[in-house]
Amino acid sequence: TLPSPLDIAQQITLKESLDERLAPDLNQLFQDRIVLIGVTAPSSTDSWKTPYSRGASSQQREIPGVLVQAHAISQIISGVLDGRSLFWWWSSWLELIWVWTWSGLGILLVVIFRRPLYLGIAITTAIFLLFIICFGIFIEAGWIPIVPPALALIITSVVVARLKR
Repeated sequence: TLPSPLDIAQQITLKESLDERLAPDLNQLFQDRIVLIGVTAPSSTDSWKTPYSRGASSQQREIPGVLVQAHAISQIISGVLDGRSLFWWWSSWLELIWVWTWSGLGILLVVIFRRPLYLGIAITTAIFLLFIICFGIFIEAGWIPIVPPALALIITSVVVARLKR
């Protein structure tokens, strides 16, 4: 079985941190580290479901928010130290323009290709091109939508083709 998320991060309680006997040890514990302060109690309302917690027992289905933040910080630091880029994505308005562009392409294909066979080939080619573009951007650590533009392309071309008859 997988370890509990609480076992992964080194933790001390508030009571331990306020104990004067641990003061010298705490300096070593905190040196060259990022310290996050948060609540990990099961009764806390700051808990999140993650893919990691999917197979866990019913008591461990959610992990504390402070560990979600710790993971995000770890990804950012790892990206900087390893020289790799973090995932980026478009804003909502740019995604909307992306979908409308593919919808417009669907209309254009219906206007250009009158025969159903040629139109089908053109739509299939356009969807393949969309996949290649999205996959290429994904390889470069980008995340852009593929399903909404594909659906927009297909639905618009079908509707316009039916209206032209």
